[in-house]
Amino acid sequence: METVITENDFFNSKLPFIISLVSGKGGVGKSVISANLANKLANDGFKVLLWDGDFHFPNLHIIFGVDPPVRAKDVYYNKIDISKVFYKISANLHLIADYAAENTDEEFEVNILIDIFKYLLVETDYDFILIDTSAGLNEMMLNFINFSHSVALIINDEPTTLLDGYALTKILLNFVQNEKIKILVNNVIDAEDFQEIISKFNLVTEKFLKLSFESLGFIPYNRIVRKSLLNQELFSNNNNIEISNKLQQIVDYYIALSKNVVNNIIV
Repeated sequence: METVITENDFFNSKLPFIISLVSGKGGVGKSVISANLANKLANDGFKVLLWDGDFHFPNLHIIFGVDPPVRAKDVYYNKIDISKVFYKISANLHLIADYAAENTDEEFEVNILIDIFKYLLVETDYDFILIDTSAGLNEMMLNFINFSHSVALIINDEPTTLLDGYALTKILLNFVQNEKIKILVNNVIDAEDFQEIISKFNLVTEKFLKLSFESLGFIPYNRIVRKSLLNQELFSNNNNIEISNKLQQIVDYYIALSKNVVNNIIV
C-alpha cells in the first residue's frame, strides 16, 4: 500500500466540516445512513455534498433513485472537469455519484484526491462534506479519513461486525487520532440493546487498545428502512418516526462539533 496523504498535506481554515463513514464489513447500512444523514443536514439548512467514495461498488445514486450523467471516475481519470460532477439532489444537497469498477484490479492515481479537495475548498461553499467510503480497508479510504474532521464507524450487533469494526479501528489509529473516531450503532432493537453493543465494543478496545470510543448514538430497527430502499425514498424526510428523530440527534451532534473546528482538521 502506497504512502497516503497526511493531514499536513492539506491545511486551510476554510475547509468545510468533513465526515467519513466507514465500516469493517459491508451490509451494515452505511450507505443508507450516509444518504439520510446528508439529507437531514440539508433539510436543516446546511449546504451539503455527499460523495460516494466506494470505488468498486457505489450505490448512493440507487438509494436516491437518480442517474447522474457524470460520475466520480470521470474525474479520477481526467475525462471531465470536476465542476461538472456535482449532481443536484435538492436545493442544499449535491451528490458525487460513481460507476462500479469494471474489475477488482482497477485503480487510479490517488493524488487526484488532493486536486479534488483543493477544488472543493477554493471553488465551493459547502458546510458539510460526507464521504461514504468502501467497506473494509483500502488506500482510498485511508486518504479520505485523513482529510476528515470526524470518522463515523458503523457497527451493529452481529459478532462478525463487532470483530471487523475492532480490527478496522486498530488500523485506523495508525492514521488518525482516536478522538476522531466515533461509533454509530445501526439496526438495534432499543436503547438497552444499543448500550450492550457499545459496552461490548469498548470492553474489547479498552482491553487491547487501552482506549474507549465515544458513541454518536444508534439507529433503531424499523421496517420503514427496507420500504424506503424499495421505493427509493429517504426515511429522513418523515419527521414523525423514531428512526428519523434518532438520526436528527446525530445531526445535532455534528452541527455542534463542526462549530468547534477553528483552524486545522481537528476534533
